[in-house]
Amino acid sequence: ATVYIDELVVVEDPYVRSVDTTYDFETVKPTDAYITGFGGSIASITNGELQMTPSKSTNINSRQFVRLYIFDSIWANSTNVGKTFTVTFKAKSTVDGKMDFALNGYNADMPIYSYGGTSYSTQFALSGEYQTYTYTFTVSQDMFDFANNAPGKGPIVAALRFYNGFSDGTAYNSAVISIDDIHVYEELTVDKSFKYLSEKLHI
Repeated sequence: ATVYIDELVVVEDPYVRSVDTTYDFETVKPTDAYITGFGGSIASITNGELQMTPSKSTNINSRQFVRLYIFDSIWANSTNVGKTFTVTFKAKSTVDGKMDFALNGYNADMPIYSYGGTSYSTQFALSGEYQTYTYTFTVSQDMFDFANNAPGKGPIVAALRFYNGFSDGTAYNSAVISIDDIHVYEELTVDKSFKYLSEKLHI
């Protein structure tokens, strides 16, 4: 067979992700400095997992959370503005309950700050068996500026949040929550120029 090639173009590989990192908490893990808990030390890396033990509280507005600095590569490059990123992770709990996953930042007037409010927060139901959960967001210019220390503000991180310890919807319970295999990556679409190239190659 004869293959004809005409108007060959070189294009950027659309499958090269600007961010593609997995934290398995064994070979790749945040340092202790990147695991911070509000309301006391509630997190540690144990047996290759991130384990959290939020405590009970009689204050109905009480909340605890662990901040994970897993988005640094996103905020390091302005070309990530407009791109969509996905976070997947495995989670389980010794007691069935709900955990919030949110984008969390720092504001000089409000040290505990949820970026974008409920727009950048979702809730996951955990059980005794590991399940995989997914969270997706698109980086806006405002988000990028906020994360890169706009006046009085600080980096945006992932926050695993618990209200009154850990809620199962009807009561508040002490529990051990395990997190593993956090994967942060850029969502990709096929570059149209590849369609153009395939047409020129008569594929």
